[in-house]
Amino acid sequence: MKKSLLTLLLLIFAFMLSAGTPKYVFLMIGDGMGPGTVQMYNKLFPDNNLKKFAAPVLTGTDNVFGKTTDSAASGTALACGIKTYNRSIAMDKDGKPVTSLAKLLKKRQWKIGIVSSVGINDATPSTHYANRKTRNEYAGIISDIGRPGFDFFGVSLIKGNAKAGMAQLKKVLSSSKYQIVNGKNMNKLKPENKNAVITGTNVPQLKPGSVRLCDITTKAAELLSAGDNRFFLMVEGGAVDHGNHANDASWAMKEMIEFDAAIGAALSFAAKHPEDTLIIVTADHDTGGLTLKDPSKLDSKFYLKQKAFLAGLTSVAVKLKAAKLPADQIIKQLTRQVGIENITADEQKKLNYACSLFLDGKTTSTDKFTAGMGYGRYNPLVIEVLRTRDRRNGFYYTSFGHTSAKVTTFVKGPGSEHFKSPLENSDIPHRIAAAAGMPELLKKEGKAAAKSAR
Repeated sequence: MKKSLLTLLLLIFAFMLSAGTPKYVFLMIGDGMGPGTVQMYNKLFPDNNLKKFAAPVLTGTDNVFGKTTDSAASGTALACGIKTYNRSIAMDKDGKPVTSLAKLLKKRQWKIGIVSSVGINDATPSTHYANRKTRNEYAGIISDIGRPGFDFFGVSLIKGNAKAGMAQLKKVLSSSKYQIVNGKNMNKLKPENKNAVITGTNVPQLKPGSVRLCDITTKAAELLSAGDNRFFLMVEGGAVDHGNHANDASWAMKEMIEFDAAIGAALSFAAKHPEDTLIIVTADHDTGGLTLKDPSKLDSKFYLKQKAFLAGLTSVAVKLKAAKLPADQIIKQLTRQVGIENITADEQKKLNYACSLFLDGKTTSTDKFTAGMGYGRYNPLVIEVLRTRDRRNGFYYTSFGHTSAKVTTFVKGPGSEHFKSPLENSDIPHRIAAAAGMPELLKKEGKAAAKSAR
């Protein structure tokens, strides 16, 4: 009887937590983190942070025309609550600016933070602070960054001309009165200031002691919550997408490790503020169509056996070709780069064909994926080496681009009851607003605010 009563009380307490109004909101976006990527990550790391959430909700990502989205259209959906055309940065389907949830919350005295492991002027982060007809307006997007007066930016890379873009970014942030530090000087930041951390967090460049995405997430939450402030913090694990575009599962998994660590930082914050913290983890779209055909074949260490990511493997192949090594030696050295030994006759046939394409200079310049031996714009031999490894591990890719597969959304904390199925990416900001006690926020003010968004 006592046990039953205790169980009932715990259930009531859990309901009270989920039914409250959040004070702190984390929106965490794994760019390109499709269902196959999550399935593989769960298989390799069964104790990961995603397992600490309730069952995920399948979430649609198609654009306003019902077609496969890009990161700009999906970013706009997640930031502004509307479906739009591909390449749009916070513009509706008619090319008119719309206002993000972050901007609307800022006007209500919420603290706002935007953090990304890839370009801060790339599609996903920019939809929260900029308004541009196309995502390619990299300089224009940077010029927009100071206008909303957001309180924290975590900057890793710049899209477009990196050197000129970084110089422009620092100038814009300085003129907007931001305190700017590098990652190792985050302790110098003060919560009363507008703050910007500029550091490299992209996994291929990470070295021991590097500032990671999880470190910036922790610091952002600390600064934004100081003084009993409410906050909205968007954190993007952006390069999961890059690994999957390259059909390089090792790259994608290492990026997932970094994104998962950032989720862990949010969960650590929530553990200190359990009644006040809402965490949403989602993806903007699936990339690559990663599919586990036979999970029982998956080597738990396969991603560690690969000595370099796709660009590094390509560099090795080019050097071997320049050294005029015979095809069989080139193949042997490259397969060893991903931990492959004892090549079968069928594998050798496919590798020989791919090597002949490579040696003949027949790499294409597009991402087109064919049902046969299409290698997109990548080195055909490198892709075939990766495919050989993938087949041995019971998985494969279906595309070098995005797919329309529904992604998975994980929610934890007060207000989580608002995130029930059916769910589209454009529903998420509306449901965050509803959870925060402002269900009409985007509906009421979105149209009026759009007139002054530029």
